[in-house]
Amino acid sequence: MAAHTPQTAAELLTAAVSRYTDQILRYEPLVLLADHDDDSVHKMRVAVRRIRSLLRTHRPILRKAKIRALDRELKWLAGALGRVRDLEVQCARFNSGLRDLPAGVIAGSRGPAWLIDLRRAEDQARDQLRRELASARYRDLARVLRTLPRKLPFNRKAARPASKQTRELLAKAIRKTRTASDAARGLPAGAERDAALHQARKAAKRLRYTADAAKPKVKEAEKIARRAEHLQEVLGQHHDSVVATGLLTDIARQDSTNRVEAFDLGLLTAAEQCRRQAATRQARKATAAV
Repeated sequence: MAAHTPQTAAELLTAAVSRYTDQILRYEPLVLLADHDDDSVHKMRVAVRRIRSLLRTHRPILRKAKIRALDRELKWLAGALGRVRDLEVQCARFNSGLRDLPAGVIAGSRGPAWLIDLRRAEDQARDQLRRELASARYRDLARVLRTLPRKLPFNRKAARPASKQTRELLAKAIRKTRTASDAARGLPAGAERDAALHQARKAAKRLRYTADAAKPKVKEAEKIARRAEHLQEVLGQHHDSVVATGLLTDIARQDSTNRVEAFDLGLLTAAEQCRRQAATRQARKATAAV
Protein backbone atom coordinates (compact mmCIF):
# COMPACT_ATOMS: atom_id res chain seq x y z
CA MET A 1 0.00 0.00 0.00
CA ALA A 2 1.45 3.37 -1.06
CA ALA A 3 2.24 5.87 1.67
CA HIS A 4 -0.09 8.84 1.96
CA THR A 5 1.34 12.00 0.39
CA PRO A 6 0.70 15.07 2.57
CA GLN A 7 -1.70 17.47 0.85
CA THR A 8 -1.85 20.35 3.33
CA ALA A 9 0.81 22.27 5.22
CA ALA A 10 -0.53 20.73 8.44
CA GLU A 11 -0.12 17.18 7.14
CA LEU A 12 3.41 17.90 5.94
CA LEU A 13 4.54 19.29 9.30
CA THR A 14 2.76 16.52 11.21
CA ALA A 15 4.63 13.86 9.25
CA ALA A 16 8.01 15.48 9.97
CA VAL A 17 7.31 16.05 13.68
CA SER A 18 6.09 12.46 14.07
CA ARG A 19 9.35 11.17 12.58
CA TYR A 20 11.49 13.11 15.06
CA THR A 21 9.41 12.51 18.18
CA ASP A 22 9.74 8.79 17.43
CA GLN A 23 13.52 9.21 17.20
CA ILE A 24 13.76 11.03 20.54
CA LEU A 25 11.82 8.32 22.35
CA ARG A 26 13.72 5.54 20.58
CA TYR A 27 17.15 6.90 21.47
CA GLU A 28 16.30 7.67 25.11
CA PRO A 29 17.09 4.13 26.46
CA LEU A 30 20.31 4.02 24.43
CA VAL A 31 21.44 7.32 25.96
CA LEU A 32 20.66 6.00 29.45
CA LEU A 33 22.76 2.88 28.84
CA ALA A 34 25.70 4.51 27.04
CA ASP A 35 28.96 4.98 28.97
CA HIS A 36 30.93 6.27 25.98
CA ASP A 37 30.42 8.05 22.67
CA ASP A 38 28.17 5.64 20.74
CA ASP A 39 26.41 8.45 18.79
CA SER A 40 23.11 8.00 20.68
CA VAL A 41 23.43 11.36 22.47
CA HIS A 42 24.18 13.08 19.18
CA LYS A 43 21.23 11.49 17.38
CA MET A 44 18.77 12.25 20.17
CA ARG A 45 20.01 15.83 20.33
CA VAL A 46 19.62 16.26 16.56
CA ALA A 47 16.03 15.00 16.73
CA VAL A 48 15.25 17.51 19.50
CA ARG A 49 16.84 20.33 17.52
CA ARG A 50 14.93 19.36 14.37
CA ILE A 51 11.60 19.61 16.16
CA ARG A 52 12.51 22.98 17.70
CA SER A 53 13.63 24.25 14.33
CA LEU A 54 10.49 23.05 12.53
CA LEU A 55 8.22 24.60 15.13
CA ARG A 56 10.04 27.90 14.66
CA THR A 57 10.18 27.97 10.87
CA HIS A 58 6.54 26.86 10.66
CA ARG A 59 5.26 29.48 13.09
CA PRO A 60 3.10 31.06 10.34
CA ILE A 61 0.83 27.99 10.46
CA LEU A 62 0.91 27.48 14.25
CA ARG A 63 -0.69 29.24 17.19
CA LYS A 64 2.48 30.67 18.69
CA ALA A 65 1.26 30.97 22.27
CA LYS A 66 0.57 27.23 22.33
CA ILE A 67 4.14 26.19 21.50
CA ARG A 68 6.16 28.53 23.75
CA ALA A 69 6.16 26.20 26.76
CA LEU A 70 7.08 23.21 24.57
CA ASP A 71 9.96 25.13 22.98
CA ARG A 72 11.26 26.02 26.44
CA GLU A 73 11.26 22.35 27.52
CA LEU A 74 12.86 21.17 24.28
CA LYS A 75 15.56 23.80 24.76
CA TRP A 76 16.22 22.42 28.24
CA LEU A 77 16.52 18.86 26.90
CA ALA A 78 18.79 19.98 24.05
CA GLY A 79 21.03 21.72 26.58
CA ALA A 80 21.31 18.61 28.74
CA LEU A 81 22.24 16.50 25.72
CA GLY A 82 24.53 19.24 24.39
CA ARG A 83 26.73 19.31 27.49
CA VAL A 84 27.61 15.66 26.92
CA ARG A 85 27.90 15.96 23.14
CA ASP A 86 30.20 18.99 23.24
CA LEU A 87 32.60 17.17 25.57
CA GLU A 88 32.43 14.04 23.39
CA VAL A 89 33.42 16.11 20.36
CA GLN A 90 36.27 17.95 22.07
CA CYS A 91 37.75 14.83 23.71
CA ALA A 92 37.76 13.01 20.37
CA ARG A 93 39.18 16.10 18.65
CA PHE A 94 42.05 16.49 21.10
CA ASN A 95 42.82 12.77 21.11
CA SER A 96 43.21 12.91 17.34
CA GLY A 97 45.19 16.15 17.48
CA LEU A 98 47.69 14.78 19.99
CA ARG A 99 48.30 11.70 17.86
CA ASP A 100 49.12 13.96 14.90
CA LEU A 101 51.65 16.12 16.75
CA PRO A 102 55.26 15.60 15.62
CA ALA A 103 56.49 15.75 19.21
CA GLY A 104 53.41 15.30 21.36
CA VAL A 105 54.00 14.26 24.94
CA ILE A 106 51.51 11.68 26.14
CA ALA A 107 51.69 11.17 29.89
CA GLY A 108 50.90 7.49 30.29
CA SER A 109 48.44 5.43 28.32
CA ARG A 110 45.51 7.72 29.08
CA GLY A 111 47.09 10.94 27.82
CA PRO A 112 48.03 14.23 29.50
CA ALA A 113 46.38 15.26 32.76
CA TRP A 114 44.27 17.99 31.15
CA LEU A 115 42.74 15.50 28.71
CA ILE A 116 42.00 13.07 31.54
CA ASP A 117 40.20 15.92 33.30
CA LEU A 118 38.11 16.54 30.17
CA ARG A 119 37.13 12.88 30.00
CA ARG A 120 36.17 13.02 33.67
CA ALA A 121 34.01 16.08 32.95
CA GLU A 122 32.33 14.12 30.12
CA ASP A 123 31.55 11.24 32.51
CA GLN A 124 30.08 13.68 35.04
CA ALA A 125 27.95 15.34 32.34
CA ARG A 126 26.70 11.90 31.26
CA ASP A 127 25.72 11.06 34.86
CA GLN A 128 23.87 14.38 35.12
CA LEU A 129 22.06 13.65 31.85
CA ARG A 130 20.88 10.30 33.19
CA ARG A 131 19.48 12.02 36.27
CA GLU A 132 17.65 14.54 34.10
CA LEU A 133 16.18 11.83 31.87
CA ALA A 134 14.89 10.13 35.04
CA SER A 135 13.31 13.35 36.34
CA ALA A 136 9.62 14.23 36.49
CA ARG A 137 10.35 17.15 34.15
CA TYR A 138 11.56 14.83 31.39
CA ARG A 139 8.71 12.36 31.95
CA ASP A 140 6.23 15.19 31.49
CA LEU A 141 7.98 16.24 28.28
CA ALA A 142 8.04 12.66 26.98
CA ARG A 143 4.26 12.42 27.49
CA VAL A 144 3.79 15.59 25.46
CA LEU A 145 6.05 14.29 22.68
CA ARG A 146 4.12 11.02 22.38
CA THR A 147 0.94 12.88 21.48
CA LEU A 148 2.48 15.97 19.83
CA PRO A 149 1.93 14.92 16.17
CA ARG A 150 -1.81 14.55 16.88
CA LYS A 151 -2.07 17.78 18.89
CA LEU A 152 -0.04 20.37 16.98
CA PRO A 153 -1.80 23.73 17.49
CA PHE A 154 -2.46 24.70 13.87
CA ASN A 155 -4.11 27.91 12.74
CA ARG A 156 -6.21 28.42 9.60
CA LYS A 157 -3.17 28.83 7.33
CA ALA A 158 -2.26 25.19 8.01
CA ALA A 159 -5.09 24.07 5.75
CA ARG A 160 -3.43 25.66 2.70
CA PRO A 161 -1.93 23.38 0.02
CA ALA A 162 1.39 21.98 1.25
CA SER A 163 3.43 22.97 -1.80
CA LYS A 164 2.34 26.62 -1.76
CA GLN A 165 2.81 27.19 1.99
CA THR A 166 6.08 25.27 2.10
CA ARG A 167 7.57 27.19 -0.82
CA GLU A 168 6.95 30.41 1.09
CA LEU A 169 8.60 28.99 4.22
CA LEU A 170 11.58 27.78 2.18
CA ALA A 171 12.03 31.13 0.47
CA LYS A 172 11.99 32.89 3.84
CA ALA A 173 14.55 30.45 5.28
CA ILE A 174 16.84 30.95 2.27
CA ARG A 175 16.68 34.73 2.66
CA LYS A 176 17.55 34.49 6.35
CA THR A 177 20.50 32.21 5.61
CA ARG A 178 21.88 34.53 2.94
CA THR A 179 21.38 37.60 5.14
CA ALA A 180 23.16 35.99 8.10
CA SER A 181 26.03 34.75 5.91
CA ASP A 182 26.46 38.13 4.20
CA ALA A 183 26.53 39.91 7.55
CA ALA A 184 29.31 37.63 8.80
CA ARG A 185 31.35 37.97 5.60
CA GLY A 186 31.42 41.75 5.98
CA LEU A 187 33.13 41.60 9.37
CA PRO A 188 36.88 41.52 10.07
CA ALA A 189 38.39 38.36 11.58
CA GLY A 190 37.76 38.12 15.30
CA ALA A 191 35.21 37.25 17.96
CA GLU A 192 32.42 39.28 16.35
CA ARG A 193 32.75 37.47 13.03
CA ASP A 194 32.99 34.12 14.82
CA ALA A 195 29.69 34.86 16.55
CA ALA A 196 28.10 36.01 13.28
CA LEU A 197 29.22 32.83 11.49
CA HIS A 198 27.65 30.81 14.29
CA GLN A 199 24.36 32.62 13.66
CA ALA A 200 24.70 31.84 9.95
CA ARG A 201 25.22 28.21 10.83
CA LYS A 202 21.98 28.15 12.83
CA ALA A 203 20.14 29.76 9.91
CA ALA A 204 21.55 27.13 7.52
CA LYS A 205 20.47 24.39 9.90
CA ARG A 206 16.90 25.72 10.03
CA LEU A 207 16.88 25.93 6.23
CA ARG A 208 18.08 22.34 5.95
CA TYR A 209 15.42 21.02 8.31
CA THR A 210 12.69 23.01 6.56
CA ALA A 211 13.81 21.65 3.20
CA ASP A 212 13.95 18.08 4.54
CA ALA A 213 10.34 18.37 5.70
CA ALA A 214 9.32 19.81 2.31
CA LYS A 215 10.73 16.97 0.18
CA PRO A 216 7.42 15.14 -0.36
CA LYS A 217 5.88 18.22 -2.02
CA VAL A 218 8.65 20.50 -3.35
CA LYS A 219 10.83 19.18 -6.16
CA GLU A 220 13.78 21.48 -5.40
CA ALA A 221 13.79 20.67 -1.67
CA GLU A 222 16.29 17.81 -2.01
CA LYS A 223 18.90 20.06 -3.62
CA ILE A 224 18.26 22.89 -1.14
CA ALA A 225 18.59 20.52 1.82
CA ARG A 226 21.83 19.08 0.47
CA ARG A 227 23.42 22.48 -0.06
CA ALA A 228 22.19 23.82 3.27
CA GLU A 229 23.64 20.74 4.98
CA HIS A 230 27.02 21.39 3.38
CA LEU A 231 26.98 25.00 4.56
CA GLN A 232 25.93 23.89 8.04
CA GLU A 233 28.77 21.35 8.18
CA VAL A 234 31.39 23.87 7.03
CA LEU A 235 30.23 26.44 9.57
CA GLY A 236 30.02 23.68 12.17
CA GLN A 237 33.70 22.93 11.61
CA HIS A 238 34.41 26.61 12.13
CA HIS A 239 32.40 26.74 15.36
CA ASP A 240 33.97 23.55 16.74
CA SER A 241 37.39 25.08 16.07
CA VAL A 242 36.44 28.31 17.85
CA VAL A 243 35.24 26.36 20.90
CA ALA A 244 38.35 24.14 20.84
CA THR A 245 40.67 27.16 20.64
CA GLY A 246 39.01 28.79 23.64
CA LEU A 247 39.21 25.59 25.65
CA LEU A 248 42.87 25.02 24.78
CA THR A 249 43.70 28.61 25.76
CA ASP A 250 41.98 28.21 29.13
CA ILE A 251 43.85 24.97 29.82
CA ALA A 252 47.21 26.52 28.87
CA ARG A 253 46.65 29.33 31.36
CA GLN A 254 46.05 27.01 34.30
CA ASP A 255 48.77 26.91 36.96
CA SER A 256 48.86 23.10 36.79
CA THR A 257 49.90 23.11 33.11
CA ASN A 258 53.65 22.50 32.71
CA ARG A 259 55.85 23.85 29.93
CA VAL A 260 55.83 20.69 27.84
CA GLU A 261 52.03 20.50 27.96
CA ALA A 262 51.80 24.23 27.15
CA PHE A 263 53.97 23.67 24.06
CA ASP A 264 51.68 20.88 22.83
CA LEU A 265 48.63 23.01 23.59
CA GLY A 266 50.15 25.78 21.48
CA LEU A 267 50.62 23.41 18.54
CA LEU A 268 47.02 22.22 18.86
CA THR A 269 45.82 25.83 18.94
CA ALA A 270 47.77 26.68 15.79
CA ALA A 271 46.21 23.69 14.02
CA GLU A 272 42.75 24.87 15.07
CA GLN A 273 43.42 28.33 13.67
CA CYS A 274 44.30 26.80 10.30
CA ARG A 275 41.09 24.77 10.34
CA ARG A 276 39.06 27.85 11.18
CA GLN A 277 40.55 29.83 8.29
CA ALA A 278 39.92 26.97 5.86
CA ALA A 279 36.30 26.67 7.00
CA THR A 280 35.77 30.41 6.52
CA ARG A 281 36.95 30.16 2.91
CA GLN A 282 34.75 27.15 2.22
CA ALA A 283 31.73 28.90 3.72
CA ARG A 284 31.84 31.58 1.01
CA LYS A 285 31.37 28.98 -1.75
CA ALA A 286 28.76 27.05 0.24
CA THR A 287 26.73 30.22 0.82
CA ALA A 288 26.77 31.07 -2.90
CA ALA A 289 25.48 27.55 -3.67
CA VAL A 290 22.53 28.02 -1.31
